[in-house]
Amino acid sequence: LKLDGSNNAIKVVEDGDGGIQFAVDRGGRGTTPITAIDVLCVTLDRLEDRFPKNPGLASSSAGLITMMSRAFNADQEKMYGLLQDLGLIDENGTPDPTKFINVEYIDRVPDDINQETGMGRANAIYYAFDSITFLNISQFYEVVTNVTRKDPVTGKSLRAPNGRVLKDLKQTRPGLERPMKKSLDNDGNKVEKPTGDPSTSIDFDRSALDELADLVAPYAPKSKSGQQFDVLGPG
Repeated sequence: LKLDGSNNAIKVVEDGDGGIQFAVDRGGRGTTPITAIDVLCVTLDRLEDRFPKNPGLASSSAGLITMMSRAFNADQEKMYGLLQDLGLIDENGTPDPTKFINVEYIDRVPDDINQETGMGRANAIYYAFDSITFLNISQFYEVVTNVTRKDPVTGKSLRAPNGRVLKDLKQTRPGLERPMKKSLDNDGNKVEKPTGDPSTSIDFDRSALDELADLVAPYAPKSKSGQQFDVLGPG
């Protein structure tokens, strides 16, 4: 099955009171104030800060978070067990914010839906219904990069006596160590460099993810066309 929707990541994070809450993560590198919110975790109260110019994405993300929260409140014991089975919460009850549910979000354009066939377009492909699909469990790779030193008062970049901007090597996103991949340099020589992928799929219990999709389905948000999203697992 070819899907051509938008991707999002649903994570489990601590709520500050010893419990858990749900968040989304767009996979930013954490090197700017906006993408640093991804690493911090985009909870409901941070949606406007993360998506100041994209109210549509803020709204769809709110729908995903609310869906997960309502399902959890309805059956905490069962859902908690599934989240542990999927590795999103460890055996000590601590959420792992480097892991996430990889989500495909299909929301058809209402004006493109054929009233006779029910088929409607999302990006370049036509679908019979709007859907939220839990594709797999993935994990982010760590991001280590040079970060400019800032004056804590003025926020301006700090410079050495020779005028060079001062930078420090810093981990801006925790995660898996990046694997090396073979490539060619500008001269055609074989070299190895870290993968540029933001994340990778990891081993997971497919039946547990299917069961989680079924559990949250009654709490799915409504699509642009006013229909409730179908929530699907990997099958």
